[in-house]
Amino acid sequence: GGRRASAPLRAAVRKFSSGESVQAERVRHLPTTVFAEFTLLAQKHGAVNLGQGFPNFPPPSFALDAAVDAIKSENILLNQYTRSAGHPRLVTAL
Repeated sequence: GGRRASAPLRAAVRKFSSGESVQAERVRHLPTTVFAEFTLLAQKHGAVNLGQGFPNFPPPSFALDAAVDAIKSENILLNQYTRSAGHPRLVTAL
């Protein structure tokens, strides 16, 4: 096996897996986001949650490989957040 996760990481994973709140204290006062509302509605109605992308299956290996390649790349532009309204080429294509 590989290295064992640190105690704080193991504790965070246990807390997250238990369903307890994992929000930082500094953001708990912020209003509920539309993504949280999507999640609650999907759970309530037994629907597929397309609001946040929580699949119940692992990603295909080619997607994992592409993500690793992008993360390891020296091209800093591959490690940036997309604009909030989506990537322009993707938005246009859709």
